[in-house]
Amino acid sequence: RALYKASPLGFVGAGITGVMLGAFYGLGAVFARGVGLSFAGTALFMSATIFGGVALQWPLGRLSDLIDRRKVIIGTFVAALAVCAGMFWLAEGRYQMMLGGALFGGACFALYPLCVAHTNVHLQSAERVAASGGRGLVCSLGAALGPLAGAGFIGGFGPRGLFLFVGLCAATVLAFALVRIWASMPVPGTLQRRYQVLPRTTPAAASLDPLSPET
Repeated sequence: RALYKASPLGFVGAGITGVMLGAFYGLGAVFARGVGLSFAGTALFMSATIFGGVALQWPLGRLSDLIDRRKVIIGTFVAALAVCAGMFWLAEGRYQMMLGGALFGGACFALYPLCVAHTNVHLQSAERVAASGGRGLVCSLGAALGPLAGAGFIGGFGPRGLFLFVGLCAATVLAFALVRIWASMPVPGTLQRRYQVLPRTTPAAASLDPLSPET
């Protein structure tokens, strides 16, 4: 409750991002095989998604240092929603799948660090390690639920139902973010902490890293 009170958008965004990424990690290969990619094509699709996430995290993070970070979060969720719509309705063939995977990774993999950076602005330094634990728990619960819900959509809509589910998750957070940006003032630029790319570590490991946003 305290973490949600400190940053509603950061809390909800981190949790739903966990759902989205958990569904993709658990079922991305099922999607790729279901739409006709070979085993090698499935491996390339998953790799393209990860490489896309690596490529776009820094530019999106740097942009969030310069303007209201909530707007970058909203724009990134819009991009994730658009990519999911394209993957559900339009993407056909090996190369379109690879491009769609890279764009999906570029948008979705940046969301959790953006939500972390947004939340940390609203916390005192002494609160950040504990907040990291709470945020990690919320994200992990989402990641555990994502494959279960995503599997239901695949069962109902076929392999592309994965991206229908992830797109609905993105649309939910997008609607919430628009409400938040209307209801609250932005963080002043002088108080906005720099974005940092986050590895998947435990809160304890984060506290040992002098460059970590949790320290």
